[in-house]
Amino acid sequence: MTTVGHRHDFGKDWDEVIRDWCLGASLPLESDKAWEALGALEHLWPERLGEVFTRGQRGYFVMAHVIDDGLTLAACRNLDGFEGVLTRIKKGEQAALSELRFAAALVNVGYEPVLDKEYRRKRPDALIIAENKEIFIDVITPEMSEDTKQAEVIASTLAQKLYHKLANQTTVLSISK
Repeated sequence: MTTVGHRHDFGKDWDEVIRDWCLGASLPLESDKAWEALGALEHLWPERLGEVFTRGQRGYFVMAHVIDDGLTLAACRNLDGFEGVLTRIKKGEQAALSELRFAAALVNVGYEPVLDKEYRRKRPDALIIAENKEIFIDVITPEMSEDTKQAEVIASTLAQKLYHKLANQTTVLSISK
């Protein structure tokens, strides 16, 4: 069963998300932009938020990936072909998410790529027009092995446990002249 998540599951505002989900470590972007990224996920891919919330894993890296996903969706949501790529992402196609990340990079430098649409008997991942020329783009994405995925989960869990252990320790400090 797929759980649908909401940004308010993570906190009432971005400061609360930082405190409770990023374990106090701020991400390098403006709080309103990060909050909007969670809103984009809530609107376009709430299953992603539900997955993160249900797992309950917290930490800087977990939330950095979540916010990056939201920023990517927000940058691309108005592109021609976006819905088809989003459908593939929701089906678990890692390549589709990589295609969208590349499209977001194109958007951020001023292009408006057409995504995953047949054009002149070709079906590129993205098509842009630059200097009156059509540029067809195919993004290659190697799939992450199950061992690598498991190692990432273990590393995140260890980091979270270490943070909690260190946060509950006190240190005696004396300063003398």
